[in-house]
Amino acid sequence: MDRLSCLKVLHIVRSQTVGGSTLSALRQAEAEYSLGRQVQFWGWLHQQKSDFDRLAGNYNFPVKRVSGSQLGWGLLRTYFNANICHLVHFHTGLARISPRLQALRPAIAPQIPVVLSLRGPSAFEPHTTSQWRQKQLANSEFVDAVIVLSELERQVQLEAGIPEEKVFVVPNIMEPPPSVTMSQTPWRDRLHISPDTPMILFCARLTPRKNPLATIAAFRQILPRYPHAVLVVAGTGELLASCQEKAQDLHNSVRFLGYVEDVAGLYAEADVFVAASAAESFGRTAMEAALAKTPMVLGKIRPWMDYFTHGCHCEFADPQDPTDLATTTLRILDNREYGSQLAENAHQVVLSRFGEPAALTALSQAYKYALFPTKNRGKK
Repeated sequence: MDRLSCLKVLHIVRSQTVGGSTLSALRQAEAEYSLGRQVQFWGWLHQQKSDFDRLAGNYNFPVKRVSGSQLGWGLLRTYFNANICHLVHFHTGLARISPRLQALRPAIAPQIPVVLSLRGPSAFEPHTTSQWRQKQLANSEFVDAVIVLSELERQVQLEAGIPEEKVFVVPNIMEPPPSVTMSQTPWRDRLHISPDTPMILFCARLTPRKNPLATIAAFRQILPRYPHAVLVVAGTGELLASCQEKAQDLHNSVRFLGYVEDVAGLYAEADVFVAASAAESFGRTAMEAALAKTPMVLGKIRPWMDYFTHGCHCEFADPQDPTDLATTTLRILDNREYGSQLAENAHQVVLSRFGEPAALTALSQAYKYALFPTKNRGKK
């Protein structure tokens, strides 16, 4: 029998909100539970506590919210010594790793294997500074294995000086969206967009890194050829007012939806998905679009360039160049058969690289490294 088959894992997520990172960690825990592992999940949250409590009822394993005062290595040591858990899997952004826990780890519970999933965009930190490198190395000493979402993130950790054998790439588990039920009104009907009207989708937080203003500027260049096209903007953020002002004279051609839960329906009904991001740690929205078989125009950045090939899976464009974004989008709108082939190819890539089996295999490798024999155990 696989030594990991009866593993007892305590997942802890520290986050400000119940967002994509929390949901991805829960999905990972759910996949482990389906393998027969004994799983517990703690949410160490600062906001949206009621949202998390509602979410907790959707799972067959224990999911509960804890406060900082409830969480400490003394409690985790009790769990470990009582054989309630074999391993702690800590999910957090780089900036939210608790110095208190780092300080307590060597003195109180060096025997507890700890795996750290860095779910924040550490690739965008000022990692050339000595302060950043020192922080990363301190994190490395705090845990037995470090998990990142992409090869780009792994490279960043190695540049900080973390040993190569200690860093594992475990992508988010991506799955095809559920089928639209009869009770769900199609988005085009809700927005009064006819089936033959080109619908371009931007789905992300409205922040400088996501480049929504460049997307709106690109859309202006598309309108002369497709005057009835509609740009649907799903998301909110610090640039919302600027985006609305930028698109004010375009009237009903640009629709701002704010935060949307039913993103799967939007992807399925869009003719082109445009993601003009200047930087991504994993790029989840592109994976969601690919799973929905929506043709994509993506910023020419890693990690997307690690996953997809221009002209085979998507069209790449300079995310800072509205003309390039418009040209690539028009290439898909002008040739729907070409766009459909891109979408089908990208769909197969995501299923093979980011499905549950691939993610769990990679996760098990990280767990094995943390659990079995560890010559450095006790030297933290």
